[in-house]
Amino acid sequence: MDKELTLEEIEILQEKHRQQLKENAERIDKKKKRVSRLVRRGIIAESYIEDAENMTDEEFEAILHTALKPSKVAHTEPSQSTFRHDFKRDV
Repeated sequence: MDKELTLEEIEILQEKHRQQLKENAERIDKKKKRVSRLVRRGIIAESYIEDAENMTDEEFEAILHTALKPSKVAHTEPSQSTFRHDFKRDV
């Protein structure tokens, strides 16, 4: 037969479930932030590649690869005038 749980066992089980819910929520939040970041960065990349919306993924990747070879990448802060989109509005 099924064993009845004591109040202490129920509280332990509830705490375990609360912890699992917290971890799940954190994982979902992390995933949402990553998706948002990828979308914003995709918008930025597309804004610099003419006709990007009509390219295949392979064509787009080849252009990015050519443009971003390590010797050409500058790690500097872009000025506000560099960006062509208002990303908060687009996302």
